[in-house]
Amino acid sequence: MARRTVERFPDAAISYRVLSLVLTNEDLYRYDTRVCRKLVAEGAIAEALALSQKAALLVGANDEDFLQAGYCLTALGRYGEAAIQIRRATDIWCLYQKPGLFTGISESWTPLSPRFLIVGAKKGGTSSLHYYLSRHPRVLLPIMKEIHFFGSPERGEDWYLAHFPRRPPWEVRFIAGESRVDNFAEEGIPESVKARLPAARLIAVLRDPVERAISHYYHDRKVGGESRPLDVAFEEELESLGNSYEEMDGRLQKYLQSQRRYLYFGLYAHHVARWLSVFPPEQFLMVISEELLANPERELKKVLKHIGIKNLSLGEYINTLPGTYDNQSRGKVKARLAEFYAKQNEKLFFMIGRRLNWQGVG
Repeated sequence: MARRTVERFPDAAISYRVLSLVLTNEDLYRYDTRVCRKLVAEGAIAEALALSQKAALLVGANDEDFLQAGYCLTALGRYGEAAIQIRRATDIWCLYQKPGLFTGISESWTPLSPRFLIVGAKKGGTSSLHYYLSRHPRVLLPIMKEIHFFGSPERGEDWYLAHFPRRPPWEVRFIAGESRVDNFAEEGIPESVKARLPAARLIAVLRDPVERAISHYYHDRKVGGESRPLDVAFEEELESLGNSYEEMDGRLQKYLQSQRRYLYFGLYAHHVARWLSVFPPEQFLMVISEELLANPERELKKVLKHIGIKNLSLGEYINTLPGTYDNQSRGKVKARLAEFYAKQNEKLFFMIGRRLNWQGVG
């Protein structure tokens, strides 16, 4: 269908844009390394790149054409060329997203370096917080949520900063930041962030780990990464972990290589301790997801204070990505997960100095 559209409308940028996205499974390859490797091997990435470059030359071209070209080049390891395309996309996107902020963008302007990072946890409410921050007039966010850089530093600083808006040297009102939830649990990321952004203000949004794990499972089903029934998926993970993180000894690496990590992301005490071993506590803010949902204005005020800008009431607060569930029974799975997380929850409560009304609490 998409190929026929190109044949029928060879002068329309959207024809090539749609086919390029179809060839690359929309934008999933930008986040999933397994999908990316498969598409590169099949030649789909190279074809999608040619299509995006064609679209960029036609009437109706937009930032997505340059961004797609940039990420196809990234997948092919051509990071310098990719940075140029991503920068073009970001400049176009900024003029569209912040109309009236600048009448144009000069090549001499410097991209903002992130002042804050939302580092996790996945399916914890980070998308809502990211959206709230995007509505603050002094916060300029990157063209993409979930930039994969600190785990792939070979892409280079120019590639990373190409995602961020530029500003003139005399303009100091604005700050930038980004969100990537996988950073929370990946090994070596705190050290990588420290080496490049030592003064960054860090934010983790933490949700009841039982609910978070189940939401993570349904997210993976939605995007095609999971086909197992709910109870089977979690029983296999629990068996791989030995039913207790504290007792798994040398099984961790095998688990990380073989499982979807639904349980691993919810080991908050373990992950927070890793970040605090690298960054001082005053640079790290923990936001409780349930509290963000119940009183977003109050929690956003804490976040804005943490990143050093004036509080602003947004008036309306939307839960941007509520989960969707099928009719699989979740009661027994929740009980098993509550037991699994009980010790980790207690350690986290000790770290933050208060108890939360989560499952798995004695």
